[in-house]
Amino acid sequence: MNEVQSNLYEMLIELDDICRKNDIIYYLAGGTALGAVRNQGFLPWDDDIDLYITRENWLKLEKVLENTNLESRSIVTMNNTDYYCNPIPRYVNCNTTLIYRSQMLCGKAAGQHIEMLIMDPMPIDEKEKDNFKRHLLVYTELITPYFVVNRGVINPDSYFDYKLYNHYYKMSKKIGLKATLKKLENILFQYSEEDCEVFCMRWGLRILMYDKRMFGTPRLQLFEDREFYVAEHAEEIFRIAYGDTWMYIPEANEQVTHNSFMDLTTPFEVYVNDYMQRLDRPSIFKAYKKNKRRLMKTLIKREQYVKSRLELKRLFLEDELNILWDENTEKIKTAVKNRDWKAIDLFYNSIDSFLFSPSSKKYYEIIRVDEERIYPYFLSLLLKGLYSKVIALSTRYQLNGIEFKDSKMLKLIELARRFRNVSQCIYDYDDIQGAGEELAEISDEFKNNILYKRNLYTIKLEQAKDSSDQLNQLKAELEKEIESTNDGELFKLLGDCHYYCGETEQANEAYAAAHNNTRNGMMLLDIYKKTGNKEFMMVE
Repeated sequence: MNEVQSNLYEMLIELDDICRKNDIIYYLAGGTALGAVRNQGFLPWDDDIDLYITRENWLKLEKVLENTNLESRSIVTMNNTDYYCNPIPRYVNCNTTLIYRSQMLCGKAAGQHIEMLIMDPMPIDEKEKDNFKRHLLVYTELITPYFVVNRGVINPDSYFDYKLYNHYYKMSKKIGLKATLKKLENILFQYSEEDCEVFCMRWGLRILMYDKRMFGTPRLQLFEDREFYVAEHAEEIFRIAYGDTWMYIPEANEQVTHNSFMDLTTPFEVYVNDYMQRLDRPSIFKAYKKNKRRLMKTLIKREQYVKSRLELKRLFLEDELNILWDENTEKIKTAVKNRDWKAIDLFYNSIDSFLFSPSSKKYYEIIRVDEERIYPYFLSLLLKGLYSKVIALSTRYQLNGIEFKDSKMLKLIELARRFRNVSQCIYDYDDIQGAGEELAEISDEFKNNILYKRNLYTIKLEQAKDSSDQLNQLKAELEKEIESTNDGELFKLLGDCHYYCGETEQANEAYAAAHNNTRNGMMLLDIYKKTGNKEFMMVE
């Protein structure tokens, strides 16, 4: 742990002690939970801690904290702190300074903190659920004057209702913001945990919804040198929050940190008291609200402009792809026939960069060409093991009102879903038998796929680990595969074969090769558990 993480860890222990003493249920959330499951501690780049807590448990915790002598700590909420325009409560370390631009006017929230992500029960009826989402987005937008919360307003699945927002905005001008928010809270927070099936996180950047059963009975998970609670089915939550590749450690440019001013040795009051005397808070706050109103009035037009620019790029790429196809039809078809994804990628690199750019993902952008011409790209994704991209793109096409009809394309999407099922069986449910049953449904033409082989040998290893004869046979198969693929996950499975045979030196050699050739965090964690060498969990 670095100093930032050490301070946060101390605060987490405090909250854990308070919750256990008062029978309050919480769960590690976000990157904190992911770190516990994938790293047994902080993600190396992580600089915050989040907790999930149901509204019922939060109200209990809030009452306990208000009646507890918190030396050098404070609890910050919208109800007890002026200018704190955030529905997420914070447990704050007053001996440190951590200032985000959007919280400068508040002052009291300007220390290192742990955030409590409140999970609210949603209605069961689908129409009521849609109404809940629409009102939640209005609620969160009205709360903050500092920035626009809901930016995907022109997406086909957006629940942001500008007319509804305007209605409540005008109401806030007549009866006041607090009274207006209270009316929205009466609509949103009327449902009981006992009668709900889904929880929704009370924040509008994304409507994160999780089945109540995913939280289930909290399970203890080692985080650094102590066990804390995570959701019973935390892995299912990771798939929703981080996607199907949650078990992989992201590249450096995908590792999320926060932009803030930090001083871990100085109480935030030193800074706050200094700059507050130079500010006219009411005037600045009024200016923020005025600017927010201007931004909201132009929101849809601005987003449409951004999307129009994106569509121009899409049109260019579609023309480019059609020209490439007409000039290289036989080459592309030959690459498809030979399952040569590297050759396919030569023609589709720009398409891939466009479709998975942040803007395209935000606006659910697609490439509108004949299915025959986009099929090779989908095929190359699956050949590379990127089944989650295939599923995500097929969903995007559906959101844009396009249903695939070609049998080859439909088969490809079904195979991608089958590979996801296998991954869920292995990583989410520890169900090797179920994984084997799913894998058996993969057609022969995809059995040379690296993803198929990784899953196949994972299943074989589980079945062979108590038999030296089977392990030796599996070692031979893996060594042959590795000659042509140099795949890190297969190296890890080979290391396991040596490990179960008691061949420590050979196991460590294979594990070192695995470490250098994979970012699968769950596999690297397992290597650490088997060897005790923490270096195996560290990647660039």
